[in-house]
Amino acid sequence: MANEAGLVGANHTGGPLKHRNGEVGLNDCLVLRLIAERCATCEEAIRLLERLARSQALGNGGYARGMIFLLADAGGRGVIAECSRSEVASQEITDGVHWRTNHFLLPQMSASGDPTRDAEASVQSSLERYERLATLSRRFPTLSPEALMEISRDTAGRYPLCQSASIFPWRTVSSWIHRVSLDPQQPSQSWCCDTAPLHGEYLPDFPGLSNEIKR
Repeated sequence: MANEAGLVGANHTGGPLKHRNGEVGLNDCLVLRLIAERCATCEEAIRLLERLARSQALGNGGYARGMIFLLADAGGRGVIAECSRSEVASQEITDGVHWRTNHFLLPQMSASGDPTRDAEASVQSSLERYERLATLSRRFPTLSPEALMEISRDTAGRYPLCQSASIFPWRTVSSWIHRVSLDPQQPSQSWCCDTAPLHGEYLPDFPGLSNEIKR
């Protein structure tokens, strides 16, 4: 998602949870929509997540799985949030490259996770895709939008980043790339590929996002 305030974000299915009861609540897609509608900064988004957790409004990002959010705002802040139904752990990002697939990495979430499910294909896929992203990121001097587009089309390995076949119960259906810029000479912009990137093109969206931010 990207909103007029310059807040951009992505939602992910999170790690498997020990507590499997209580599926009712907002899933990760609905929570991201709520963030887009109500928040202008990473700080506001974290406060909203914490309020949802306290009120037991968070659901699951999949069967007995949590949810993960990656967010960046026009003020230059970034944040990673990992959530169960009642907990929100977050890490502020100030520099470097940070990936997330579909397992929890923040130590605060270790007590909520279910290591007995680590052998599941979905967990193994997440681990292998995370390592693949790290490997690919080292091949580019800078991670420009064009480099990210190339990475998103990768089909190597047992669990490829761009999974468009029907051999698993999950597949890649779209991809978004956001550039949130503080440089007026390089305006903020988003690109969307509305299918698996292997089979489609990235089209620019919100080209006037930086102008909206200034207003």
